[in-house]
Amino acid sequence: MPKMNPQGIYVDKNLRLDNIQVYGFDYDYTLAHYSSDLQSLIYDLAKQHMVNDFRYPESCMKFKYDPTFPIRGLYYDKQKGCLMKLDFFGSIEPYGCYFCRRKLSRKELENMYGTRHMGREQARVLVGLMDFFCFSEACLIADMVQYFVDAKLEFDASYIYNDVNRAIQHVHRSGLVHRGILADPTRYLLKNGQLLRFLRSLKDKGKKLFLMTNSPYHFVDGGMRYLMEESFGLRDSWRDLFDVVIAKANKPEFYTSEHPFRCYDEGRDTLAFTKVDSFHPDKIYYHGCLKSFLQITKWRGPEVIYFGDHLFSDLRGPSKAGWRTVAIIHELEMTRTSFVIVVVLAICSFQMMESSPDLANKVKANNIQYDAINCRKHSAVITEFGAVGDGKTSNTKAFKEAITKLAPKAADGGVQLIVPPGKWLTGSFNLTSHFTLFIQKDATILASQDESEYPVVAPLPSYGQGRDAAGPTFASLISGTNLTDVVITGNNGTINGQGKYWWVKYRSGGFKNITRPYTLELVFSKDVQISNITIVDSPAWNIHPVYCTNVIVKGVTILAPIDSPNTDGINPDSCTNTLIEDCFVVSGDDCIAVKSGWDQFGIKVGMPTQQLSIRRLTCISPDSAGIALGSEMSGGIKDVRMEDITLLQTQSAIRIKTAVGRGGYVKDIFARRFTMKTMKYVFWMSGAYNQHPASGFDPKAMPEITNINYRDMTADNVTQPARLDGFTNDPFTKICMSNINIVLAAEPKKLLWNCTAISGVSSKVTPKPCSLLPENAPVDCAFPVDKIPIESVVLNKCSA
Repeated sequence: MPKMNPQGIYVDKNLRLDNIQVYGFDYDYTLAHYSSDLQSLIYDLAKQHMVNDFRYPESCMKFKYDPTFPIRGLYYDKQKGCLMKLDFFGSIEPYGCYFCRRKLSRKELENMYGTRHMGREQARVLVGLMDFFCFSEACLIADMVQYFVDAKLEFDASYIYNDVNRAIQHVHRSGLVHRGILADPTRYLLKNGQLLRFLRSLKDKGKKLFLMTNSPYHFVDGGMRYLMEESFGLRDSWRDLFDVVIAKANKPEFYTSEHPFRCYDEGRDTLAFTKVDSFHPDKIYYHGCLKSFLQITKWRGPEVIYFGDHLFSDLRGPSKAGWRTVAIIHELEMTRTSFVIVVVLAICSFQMMESSPDLANKVKANNIQYDAINCRKHSAVITEFGAVGDGKTSNTKAFKEAITKLAPKAADGGVQLIVPPGKWLTGSFNLTSHFTLFIQKDATILASQDESEYPVVAPLPSYGQGRDAAGPTFASLISGTNLTDVVITGNNGTINGQGKYWWVKYRSGGFKNITRPYTLELVFSKDVQISNITIVDSPAWNIHPVYCTNVIVKGVTILAPIDSPNTDGINPDSCTNTLIEDCFVVSGDDCIAVKSGWDQFGIKVGMPTQQLSIRRLTCISPDSAGIALGSEMSGGIKDVRMEDITLLQTQSAIRIKTAVGRGGYVKDIFARRFTMKTMKYVFWMSGAYNQHPASGFDPKAMPEITNINYRDMTADNVTQPARLDGFTNDPFTKICMSNINIVLAAEPKKLLWNCTAISGVSSKVTPKPCSLLPENAPVDCAFPVDKIPIESVVLNKCSA
C-alpha cells in the first residue's frame, strides 16, 4: 500500500458537509494534544503509587517508561499475562503478542493458545487498552510481569492488572496528572495555530459548536487558556466559540444513562441541584446523558458530527443518536505537530447558603468522616455566627466570634468549626486549643486583600525582624500561639490566599518596613495536624509551624504560580517530631524549606529542627528546591529523613543553604528513593546565602555541615549533577552518595561535578563524581531503621 498522508482525511462513507450544522469535540487528544512526556509522567506517578501504597518491591522504582513499546488498541490477557493485538476477526496478529517485554514467536503463541483465534470463552479474560492514556498502563503491566518473571516468583496476572489499573486510576482521579500538566504546560501540551482558525471558520459559517469531555472543568480551562489565550493574546475568546460546554460527561455511560445535567459554578467549584432544561453559552454543565442532551438542544442526529479519539467513548456511543463521527488517528502523524487549548468561565446561578439554624443542622447532618489526632464533642457551623459565603462579605468578625464563643467548650471534649460550601472572605483570625477547623469540599476560605484586616505583630524571636523587611510582620491568615491539640483539615476544602495583590506590591517595593502575611502559622504549639486541604496563591509562605512539637502535615495540595515570590510550600521551623507526607506542591520557591532561625537571633534562641520525616512528596518548582535545608538554620537542623520523593521540573532536589555568620549546623540528613525529571541540579550545597538581618551577626559563627547521606535515586534530563561549595576554612564533611543514576540533558554543563571544600565518599554513582567524593567499595549510605515518634501516631476516625 502507498504511504499514508498524515494530513489526509479518510472516510468509509460519503458525507455532505453542507448538511452538517453542529460540530462536537472531545477535549483530550482531540482539541488538546500532548507530548510523549505525558506518558512518562503517568507511568512514574503510577509506579510510585504501587511501590508506596501497594508495597511492590522498591526495585520497581528503577523502571522507566519505554515510548517504543506500547501501541493503541491492545488487549491484556488477565489469565496468562500477555499483551496482544487482535485483528477485526478476533485473531491474534502474527508476532503481535508479548509476554512481559518479550515478543512471542508463532510457535510459542500456538503452544500457549492452541490457535490464534480468540474464542468467546477466551475473550472473557481480555481487557482492552484502547486510548492514549493506556500507553503508560500497558508499559507498566509488561514491566511488572517482567519483574516477577525475572525474579522467578509466582504471580497472578489478574492481580497485576488490577493493581496497575488502580494505580493509573489513582493518578488521574487524584488530580496528580492534571496538576502536573497545568504546572508545566509548555512541556506537556502541544500548540497548533490552525485550530483557532478552524473553529472560527465554523462559527463564521453559522455552525453550532459544543465541547463534551470526561475531564474536569478546571483542567480544560487551564489547558485552553494556555493553548489559545497565551498564544494569540485573546481573552476568554474560546468560550465565545462554543454554544455548549460539558465536562465530566462520564462517557461512554453518558450515551446510555439517564443522569441529569448539573450547572457548574467555577467560582465556588460547586454543582447546582436545580433542573437544567436549557443550555446557555456562558455556563458550564457537568454529567448529563445523551437523552437529555437531545431533548434540550433539539439537534437532529444527521446534522451533528462529533470529533474524538476513543473508539467506544467518542465513536460508537454517538452513533446511537445518528451522529456522524470523526476519528483523530495520531498514528498517521509522521512529524511532531503542535495543537491548541481553550478556556471556560462558568457562571451559574446557585443559591447561597444562608445564615440559619436549619442550614447549620443540615451541614452537621452530613456526617463526613475524616481522620484526626482527636475527635470533638462539640460542633458548630460558621453560619451560626453570621457568616455569609458570597465571596464579598467580610467574615473576619464571624470567625473571631465563633472561636471566642467555642473556646470555653474546648476543655469539655473539644470543639470543631465547620466551614460549609461557599466562599468565605476573611482577614486574619486566631485558633484555640482542642479545636478543629473543618473546611468542607466546595468551601473556600478566601483571604482578604484589605491590609487593615491583618494585625501587625512583632517578629519572631529567632529572626529579629520580618523576612521581607527590617520591621514587624502582618499576622498570618490563620494563626495560633501556645496551643495544644489543633487540627486544620477537611475533605479537600480550599484556602485561597489571593496572593496577587501582595506579590505585585512586594515586587514594586511596597513593603519597606513590614513583611507579608503567611497563610497558616502556628507558634509554640504542640499536637498539630494540617491535612486534606488545598492552599492556593499564598501571599508568601504557605504553612509555617514554628517552635512546635508533634506536627503532622498530610495530604495537602499547595498551588502557586512558579514565578510567585517566596511562596514556600511547607516550612517546619525550630520544630521537633514532625511528619510531612503525601503532599503535592507547585511553588515559586522551595516546596519544603526546613529552618531554625536567622544568625545571632537563631543562635540565641537555640531551638533546632529535629526528628523530621518527609515522605511521598511530589514537587514542581523550576526556580527553587524540592527540599531546602536553610538558609535560616542558626538553631540547627538534624535527624531529617526524606524518602519516596518525586521532583518534576524542579531546580534542585535537596539544597543545603547557609552562610558565614549563620552558626548552627545541618547534620544527620538521610535521603533515599528520589525520582527526578528535568533538573538544573540534583545536589546543591551552598555557603553563599549572605543575606543577614540587622547588623550584629558574628562573622566567626561558622555553620557545621556534616553526615549528609543520599542513596537510591534516579534523575533524567539533568543539566549539572552537583554543585557543592563548602567553606575553605570550614569544609562540608561526611557526604555519602550511593546507587544514584543521573541521565544528562542534551546540553549539560561542561563541568558536571563542581566541588570545593567538601569531603566524603561515593558508590555506584553515574556520572562519576568529583575527586573529593572518591569511589568507595560497594556501600549503601545510611538511612535510619527506627522511626521518629510521630510516625507511629494512629489517627482517630472522626466526623464533621
